[in-house]
Amino acid sequence: MSKVRWKVITGLAISFLFLAYALSRVNYTEMIAAFTDANYWWTIPMMISVVITMLIRAARWKWLVEPIQPISFKSLYSSVMIGFMANNLLPARIGEVVRAVSLSRTHSLSKSAVFATVVAERVFDSLGLLFVFMLTLIFIDFPDELRQASLLVAALTFGVLVFLYLLKGQTDLAVRVFCKPVGFFSGKMADRADSILRKFAGGLSILTSPVSIVVIFLYSVFLWVFTAISGYLIFIAFNLYPDIWAAFIVLFVTVLAVSLPASPGYIGTFHAACIIAFNFIGALGMFGQEVSNSVALSFSVILWSCQFFPVTIIGLYYLKKEHLKFKDIGEGDVLTSAD
Repeated sequence: MSKVRWKVITGLAISFLFLAYALSRVNYTEMIAAFTDANYWWTIPMMISVVITMLIRAARWKWLVEPIQPISFKSLYSSVMIGFMANNLLPARIGEVVRAVSLSRTHSLSKSAVFATVVAERVFDSLGLLFVFMLTLIFIDFPDELRQASLLVAALTFGVLVFLYLLKGQTDLAVRVFCKPVGFFSGKMADRADSILRKFAGGLSILTSPVSIVVIFLYSVFLWVFTAISGYLIFIAFNLYPDIWAAFIVLFVTVLAVSLPASPGYIGTFHAACIIAFNFIGALGMFGQEVSNSVALSFSVILWSCQFFPVTIIGLYYLKKEHLKFKDIGEGDVLTSAD
């Protein structure tokens, strides 16, 4: 069974478990009442804010891609939307690859180099989120589980960052360190990895510019702060007015949850994470009242919908506009196809 198929099966299994967890803790009568009483006008600015976060991502990505080739903001935004749409509809978190394929085909760029900018962007995403998390520690007494999870993310993030920095600054050394153990199993695979890593290093030029690093990091911090605060709109939709920090708790828990393998669109993991976040918020007394898991699940469905549908619809529009098809995406795997 192929590696991708195992990823799909694992993701579906994890999503099923999380969804079962979420559904087993609700009263359906209360959940329907929560949906009925919600003020859906607040979903309009929420969906607009989701689109704005994609604009921020495109602006940040422009800094990462610029050393390879100047690309128009419009083209970058198109690829961002296509990539996130793919994450919503396709298995195995293939959206990151799709984004690289989309941009590389449109502008005849190396897929490996473009994919390197996507990986670097994800590292800055983690760094920005960790920085925001550390700032909120001043105001929130987070549970030990969340603190420990953040330490694990920090360790993994800094490990990847060090490798990327070495890959760009000491390419020969980094390639040897990575490819030597691979060569024990397959010389052909080691040669292929050597070629890919060297092309990959071409997309990491941004790591040699301190100014660009600071700008991208600040973009990342702003992105997460904006995402958290805009999520507060859905609290208002359900007539809930917790401390603003509650929105950050929802952000941190959901981001950790959707980093796990899951079904397309993070169904199950996202929804269970919202229930867990609500339990944290309730334990900290931020609601000022008892809020049931049924309301939490209703909240999760609306928040998820506001994030899923605008991105998916706009992404499909750009996919058609660029004359790409899903079968083209599968043929353009950055790690297996030639540049």
